[in-house]
Amino acid sequence: MRIRAELRDFPRRRPRALAVFLALAAIPSPAVFAQQLAPEAVLLAHVKAHVREAFEHLPNYTCLETLLRFSRASTEGRLKFVDSVRMEVLYTGRAELYAAPGTNRIQEEDPAAFTGGGLMSTGAFALHLKAVFLNPNAQLTWRGEEQLEGRRTARWDFVVSQFDSGLTIHAAGGGSAGIKGSAWVDPATLDVLRLEDQAYDIPPLLPIKAASMIVNYARMRLGNDVVMLPQEGSISVLSTSDADAEDRNIFAFTHCRAFEAQSSIKFDAVAAASELRTVTPSGVEAATPLPAGLEIPVLLDAPVTETAAVGDLITGKIAADIVKSGKVLVPRGAVARGRIRRLEQVSQNGHYFAVGLEFTELEAGSGRFPFFADLTKADRIPGFQWTLRRIGGSAVIDQAESMKLQGVGSFFVRGDRLLLPAGFKTVWETRSPTEEPREKAQESPGFAPPRRGVFP
Repeated sequence: MRIRAELRDFPRRRPRALAVFLALAAIPSPAVFAQQLAPEAVLLAHVKAHVREAFEHLPNYTCLETLLRFSRASTEGRLKFVDSVRMEVLYTGRAELYAAPGTNRIQEEDPAAFTGGGLMSTGAFALHLKAVFLNPNAQLTWRGEEQLEGRRTARWDFVVSQFDSGLTIHAAGGGSAGIKGSAWVDPATLDVLRLEDQAYDIPPLLPIKAASMIVNYARMRLGNDVVMLPQEGSISVLSTSDADAEDRNIFAFTHCRAFEAQSSIKFDAVAAASELRTVTPSGVEAATPLPAGLEIPVLLDAPVTETAAVGDLITGKIAADIVKSGKVLVPRGAVARGRIRRLEQVSQNGHYFAVGLEFTELEAGSGRFPFFADLTKADRIPGFQWTLRRIGGSAVIDQAESMKLQGVGSFFVRGDRLLLPAGFKTVWETRSPTEEPREKAQESPGFAPPRRGVFP
């Protein structure tokens, strides 16, 4: 069955809480107003302002979205892999647009155009966040402070009615639905860390019992800017069949890039379409990806410990000249820029840390190269292993590793403390942005290659 969960920009309607609006209008000054609010209300106001500022810059960025699609005929069965989909996604300020990877023409409003059927959705890149925090008709309720993967967060629950959410579900027909769920925010940085929501008031004529989505957010460096963007998540839809058939997509965003207003990205679906030439924020023309098959060794500039957080920026130095046909493409000492994509303590079968490092670009002088590569080797530090075994004996499937995201390397480190020292070496093999990931890895002295098996 072809299913599409479409989230459009929420309708511009006057807030229904008119009495509250009139009461606030009578308050003499913002300072007096702030003194009369509870601390969580002041915090929420700051979070909304932070999200609004992020959205003002969001149309300047586009990312590569990778989808893994799964389905099962009943809740008793196992999810089976269907296919993978990769698309460029961009938020225009009012809508999300999509294109095939590597194209300079972003014009498609419906991502289902890239598939022959199954579950597709819009809104994960920008509109879910906007529907919750920038929608005047969204109702947010303070739930207190919580720990999220070892991080102190502030939690709000939210409800957005079917008239205000912008959510439409298409499945043998179509109809609007509301959304409700929870949001977790870092009170120090004001960054949203996670949104979890589910549809409610689903039209009874649709063959859909439930639909839910999770989106995790993190900071990343784009050129000279550090911005909050979605990192990964999932969407699940249950049908109304007796067996409760399920379609589930796991998605991740990588290789985000910035551009300016002269460009080669063309927005045909936007009324004020303009010709754009892809450039970096500094105005230097963006380089094409490096040729496939190059081996790139990267040494971490600074240690990574258990006190780090997802989204923290990392840099490394290229340990050798990158040469192709006798020509040095990237010199030794060039900078690799990225971030911590995953850092979480796992308590199965002892104490482990699940670590994900993401490199997005190489910088050499005034030139920048997008980093499309697979992690093939890593320093054999104490406790390092590529996979681990649960108590029941089944392998832990790390989401980033199972998706084989370009520029993302995932592994585990056994122990109660984590230390990736300065100089920690990883080796990556470049590939084309549209090429499927490689499975090969070669053992070298001092390095451990990835393995599909499990460790005792």
